Amino acid sequence: MAANHRDKADSKNPVEELDLQEEVRKLNVAFKGMADLVGQTLLQNKEMKAAIQSLEKHVRDMQLVILSLEKTPSSSIVDGLVNEKRDGVGEATQPLRWNSRSNSPPMNKVAKTSQGPSPTQALIGAYRKEEASLSNRKKLFNSPDESQNKVKTPIENEHASLTPVGVIKCPQPPTGQTLPEGIPSNFPPTGDMLLLRSEVILACYVFHPDLDSTEVLIRIGNLKVNRLDLHCFCPGIEISPEIITLLTMKTTHNQHHSTFQTTWALPPSFVDDVLNGHTISELGSTYADVWMKPMDYLKYVYVPIRDEQGHWFLMVISLEDEAVYHLDSYLGHLDIMKRKESITVVTRAISEIVSTGTYSRHLIHIAQKLKAWKIIEPTGIPNCGKSDDSAVYVMDWLQMEEDFNPQITCDLNIGKTRMTSLMKLLTGFHNEERLKLILKSNSYWKFVMSQIA
Repeated sequence: MAANHRDKADSKNPVEELDLQEEVRKLNVAFKGMADLVGQTLLQNKEMKAAIQSLEKHVRDMQLVILSLEKTPSSSIVDGLVNEKRDGVGEATQPLRWNSRSNSPPMNKVAKTSQGPSPTQALIGAYRKEEASLSNRKKLFNSPDESQNKVKTPIENEHASLTPVGVIKCPQPPTGQTLPEGIPSNFPPTGDMLLLRSEVILACYVFHPDLDSTEVLIRIGNLKVNRLDLHCFCPGIEISPEIITLLTMKTTHNQHHSTFQTTWALPPSFVDDVLNGHTISELGSTYADVWMKPMDYLKYVYVPIRDEQGHWFLMVISLEDEAVYHLDSYLGHLDIMKRKESITVVTRAISEIVSTGTYSRHLIHIAQKLKAWKIIEPTGIPNCGKSDDSAVYVMDWLQMEEDFNPQITCDLNIGKTRMTSLMKLLTGFHNEERLKLILKSNSYWKFVMSQIA
């Protein structure tokens, strides 16, 4: 009897064990699902917290602007802007009418002209005007009002039968704000740049020949750019490598503060280090943490390159198209081969950095196939036949960021691209000097306008 009972018990143990394993498996699946849900919730909360902190920072910045406008007299800001002697941009000298004490700059006049609406009301009014101006710029071709397009009725006379039915007034091309006559500038804005009034005020301050050339106007971390550095934006002057680096830093900053990160923008020094033989380990330690941050939705990699002759071109790795694009404003048969060789070497370096780094399996799998992708030259880019403004084209292409489109079919307005690119560098949230710059430029604008009144 005891033996039979023991045999029955043993026969039940395997079934009970299987049932227990099934229950444990179900519990593990349930716990894993809950863990994934908790992880997603924490990630969403982290992104929401970062967005709220960024919004709070912007609100504090605007409050500082308003408080500064209310508490800081215009003359106290202007006092630090005009020096007796100035070096750098242009051959600037102090106006002769300021040499004697009796002809000192009329600071009191500037202060008197600010009477009337409070600074806060003036600031709100200025923003409303800018919004109205911006809405007009969003119209297709800045179309004129309906009153300008009304058909003119012919005047009745004895030759009425020969008079045309009506005359349609052709719309004028859109024009933006410009500087009033009498204001000197190393790079005066033109109407075809379509600048807002606030941008014209910035341009007046940045390119005025009488101001300190060493004043820092852009700062991103440890990188500082002064007025003399920005002089290369003037027409006919070659854009410096530091400006291209600044644009890649702007893109990197924007991506790091975005909830949907899609783009890497590597500085020109990356290509120099690759071509100079730096090891993959050295490249990874220098660029991976900041410039090649792991991204779940990486789509594009921008790499500006400058050849031995000083010509700039851009390579863009598109993970969506599985292709490497070669964007170039001056393509010669011999040049294409040399530049493709550089692109191939840089592509191989990026592939190896990702393959040996702390990236997702998906991205590592793509990087391993990267070396076999074709290099494509888009057909719509005009061949300029020279390299003088090649960096201007690269500046424009870099600003596509996540909106990259290889179908480029139009030529550039070089002057407009130089100016609008600078405005984005000056006013973007990446620029830690933007608030001081806005305050100083507006105060100096009031001073300059009082001088030509």
